[in-house]
Amino acid sequence: MLVTGRTGPPGRAQARHPRDGFRPSGRVPIMRRDLFVPHHRKDAPALTPLRRARRRRSPLLAASLAASVAGAIGVAAGLPAVAGAVGELPLREGQGRFDQRAAATAQPVATAPAQRLARSLGPQAVVQVDPVTGTPRQVARTDGTLTEPSADAPAEIALRYVRANRDLFKLSDADLAALDPPSDYVSIDGTHHLRWTQRFDGVPVLGAELRAHVTADGRLLAVQGSPLPGTTAAPSGTARLDATGALAKARRDAGAGGAAPAVTRSPAGATQSTGFADGSSGRLVVFAGPSGPRLAWQVTVPADSTHQYVYVLDAATGAVLKRENNVFYASGRGTAWEYRPDGNLDPATFGQALRDYPNGWVAAGSARLFGDNVHVYSDVNDDDLPQTSEEVPKTGDDAGLPMWNWPFQRQDDGYHCRPVFPCSWVSFEAGRWRANREQNAAQVFWFVNRFHDHLADTPIGFTPAAGNFEGADRVLAESDDGANLTLRLSDGSSVPNHPDDRHLNNANMSTPPDGRSPRMQMYLFMAFGATDPTIDSNGGDDASVVYHEYTHGLSSRLVTDSTRAQALNSAQSGAMGEGWSDWYALDFLVADDLQPDTVADGEIRLAASLDGGALSLRRQALDCPLSTVAPECRRAGGGTGGYTYADYGSIGGGPEVHDDGEIWAQTLWDLRRAVGAETARGLITRAMELSPPEPTFLDMRNAILQADQAATGGALANTIWQVFAARGMGYFASALDANDTSPVADFDTPPVGTADATFSGTVTDAASGAPVPDATVRFPGRADLVARTDANGRYALSLHQHAYPYVVVSRGGYDDVTLRDVAVAAGANTRDVALRRNWALSSGTTAIESFTGPDYTSFGCGPGGAIDGSAATGWGSFQPAISDPARGVAAGPRLLVLRLPQAVDVTSFAIDPSATCGDDETAALGRYELETSQDGSTYTPAASGTFGPAHNGRSNPVAATAGSGAAARWVRLRMLSPQGPTSDPTRSASEFMDVTELSIYGRAVRPADPPGPPAPPDPGPPATPRPPEPRPAPPPAADRSAPRIAGVGVRPARGALRALLGRGGGLKLTLRCTDEPCRVSATVTLPAATARKLGLTRRRGGAPFVLARASSRGFVEAGRTTTLTLRVSRAVARRLARVARLTPTIAITATDRAGNPATRTLRPRLRR
Repeated sequence: MLVTGRTGPPGRAQARHPRDGFRPSGRVPIMRRDLFVPHHRKDAPALTPLRRARRRRSPLLAASLAASVAGAIGVAAGLPAVAGAVGELPLREGQGRFDQRAAATAQPVATAPAQRLARSLGPQAVVQVDPVTGTPRQVARTDGTLTEPSADAPAEIALRYVRANRDLFKLSDADLAALDPPSDYVSIDGTHHLRWTQRFDGVPVLGAELRAHVTADGRLLAVQGSPLPGTTAAPSGTARLDATGALAKARRDAGAGGAAPAVTRSPAGATQSTGFADGSSGRLVVFAGPSGPRLAWQVTVPADSTHQYVYVLDAATGAVLKRENNVFYASGRGTAWEYRPDGNLDPATFGQALRDYPNGWVAAGSARLFGDNVHVYSDVNDDDLPQTSEEVPKTGDDAGLPMWNWPFQRQDDGYHCRPVFPCSWVSFEAGRWRANREQNAAQVFWFVNRFHDHLADTPIGFTPAAGNFEGADRVLAESDDGANLTLRLSDGSSVPNHPDDRHLNNANMSTPPDGRSPRMQMYLFMAFGATDPTIDSNGGDDASVVYHEYTHGLSSRLVTDSTRAQALNSAQSGAMGEGWSDWYALDFLVADDLQPDTVADGEIRLAASLDGGALSLRRQALDCPLSTVAPECRRAGGGTGGYTYADYGSIGGGPEVHDDGEIWAQTLWDLRRAVGAETARGLITRAMELSPPEPTFLDMRNAILQADQAATGGALANTIWQVFAARGMGYFASALDANDTSPVADFDTPPVGTADATFSGTVTDAASGAPVPDATVRFPGRADLVARTDANGRYALSLHQHAYPYVVVSRGGYDDVTLRDVAVAAGANTRDVALRRNWALSSGTTAIESFTGPDYTSFGCGPGGAIDGSAATGWGSFQPAISDPARGVAAGPRLLVLRLPQAVDVTSFAIDPSATCGDDETAALGRYELETSQDGSTYTPAASGTFGPAHNGRSNPVAATAGSGAAARWVRLRMLSPQGPTSDPTRSASEFMDVTELSIYGRAVRPADPPGPPAPPDPGPPATPRPPEPRPAPPPAADRSAPRIAGVGVRPARGALRALLGRGGGLKLTLRCTDEPCRVSATVTLPAATARKLGLTRRRGGAPFVLARASSRGFVEAGRTTTLTLRVSRAVARRLARVARLTPTIAITATDRAGNPATRTLRPRLRR
């Protein structure tokens, strides 16, 4: 998404400064330059809290971090804002992301099988267990593969590994037999990406599956998916709601207006799949949640053009289990420029020229901008439908081909238009955008098709098999989106035929699962204030903006969950989504010789045509090394130099996906320079295909290393490690999960040699001194450095000597203990830890007896947030003066009653009163009372007090009155007032009151064991022992002879060129090795000069252009003929559609088991 700034912590929004003194009416979006507006600013309206929008059922600005993890291009800090505002980027309207699984308390998982497997895989093992399903999120190695090469079928290789590790995967033979047949997508490097869907009686499981990645030679790279054990048993819950009822509840939650849509496709099949007139749909799924599998409805809700929700609701109750918004913010002829309007190229045309559209770009006979890859129309009324008046007609025909000759008409606003970067419209004047409406649509059409073909080509290979956008799911690109609305100004006046403040300085991309069209929306840009560098321009006129948005489609199709929906919604995942979009866009422009990239630093910048090159859309350029002094690489706090993982969450003063995405983009640019652009494109794309859902930066580092294992056998591993270590993603770096906004950076490459130290000790209860069994001791980020205490509370680990950033010791029902700056020396290291029992924690089986509504659990801030041990969540409610009779909520104190697992002599409490759920600091808990009870009816005052701003952001100890907590079984918190004034309607305290965390301390009345350990996993029937897969026999030392290639042939003899272009099953190459087994491969190339003449590349000279590659799946027996199938990509096929003959080079390589190669070269004349 291209937006007007960036999100920061919830707070007050800064006012806009338009050049004529007006500003849009209504709430002003928060912008990212300042986290909070200084108190002396009287013109700064408050951010409307997320829940206020819920209560009034109107779409207002939301302040949740999850809602900001959208695909957007933002505005840099410390510089004049691009989007007509001074400050931070606007937060999204509508409902925030919610997932019951993320909100549930989950203790770190360190099962004994996981520990054993991690140790067996070595120091670069990746073994992550999903806390919800208890099965592996992923198993892999970054220094090798899980198995040796095999000629067996890829699915059998993977399932054999799962069976051999049944105690970890927990899948019985019945579970495995019940799996759907796997999908088998083969990426262009030959890697098989297998996915097995799990079902209960035909209903698919959401959030759990089995995935595996197997190289072309049969090596298992990784197993993933968090599969759900026991799929032969029925899930809990019954479908009391039908699809229509589920959609109604979802629409109500989303604030979707208008009448309920009619059913257009009646319920069918086991999933009761149902379609509706507005494009909504519904189907039954099984939701793998923290309380076990539940029957649920998955429904899509197109609330408006920027909110395309996917809901999962309990099929029995309609409760929201998950909610996501899938919108991601940042043949003929036609006029277009290749990059952006540039007066340096031509002061009259700005580089615009009449350019040919290759075959397939325009549908046969079409008189509108409609083809196989995209349909472009100007959605000026923002209804997401192409009216006839919004289509862009052809201007005529040229040599029998339709033509869209719409020259750019330069505009002048008298303020910010420049000779080099011209204005395309004049803001604050009604209808001035019409002058270039058709031109911009034709330009977007050119950009989308160009980038489609680039991504489809090698080495990226975003083809139909990979889920690209062609045919039925072509991109719907809406230029000038929302241009013909009304801009309302703060003085009460308005500008008709003008974008409103929701359709300015922005762009977005919404990508549903494969088979449905994504939607790209391009907005107009304008300046506010004399110092604002933004030009009155169109986002669709800049290739880097369009390519950035299109790349959100690439990452959303390659990094997916079990339903094939995009899985980039958490903080680090969303940041990488922004980083990928910047990288792929600018990599293409540099490779196409359109963006300069010399030895100088700070040249690679985004969207210069929108701000005149002021670098206001990003804080730094993409090519900023760590040691540079280039001004384009300056830091907000002073100094220069690129970013590292240590800067995560602090670049702009708080976590933000565009800021943090710059870390990822700069790291990938370093990788590009280290391994070469072509290699980097292949590794980065293949890594997306290997990624687990919701990856961290470190997950993707590991995936790139795994991609290198598949591509080169690990030849580039040292280089990759050096690149990532330099940027703080070294061997000892760690992140708790993808929502960790304070990860620990490390700058070391993997240590050499075996572990030379031990780390051991005893974990005890701080009050009783008794040992604590089943506690987890972990070094975050290291899968092989996790231990669980035994019955005597003892643990032990073997590791390398190192200064580790921290060690976390945890146990359900106890406060975590974090040991920081742990220096592990060679030899024995001992560290004993005492854990403090916290009787409020839900992980210790404390239950919520009752609470005062409303219940905001579905928004991530229900009462459970106050007792989950996390400062990232809390409980939000109304302030005492607010009532809501419709929901049965009366005015008065807000109560939370907890039932303890046993009688406790309560001696003290602790409270973090901070605001939560997107509210500003005024909603933090002020006055409170705490009471205890032995019978649940008669309560004794235990403590009371008042918190102020100085208490926020930390846990404040509160002593209980002597004797008040004796033998307590219940504790009641009474929230009496928020900290801020309730009379100011612009502040959150006018409606809301929150608390982040409550803790309860004391001794059990009778000695109590710690909370029981989790139930042992059901290992299923015992697995039949299998011998290890045999390794290929080593060759004799004297073997230096290469295999002999014979029987080489190419077919068909007639129509060979058509076959190479993809007709008739491809071009077949046959051959055999006569004297020994061999692995064979073939590459079809053209000289670079020939490829340039044919329009296949813009590169001058250099290596030959690769048309196609193929290889055998394993070793072929001696004397046996094998057949390789060669075909070009669809993009290349289109460009060669009119070629009648071609003489490529086919290079054949045969390699025996000793690694001795034999080569043959053919130059066949291929004709149609």
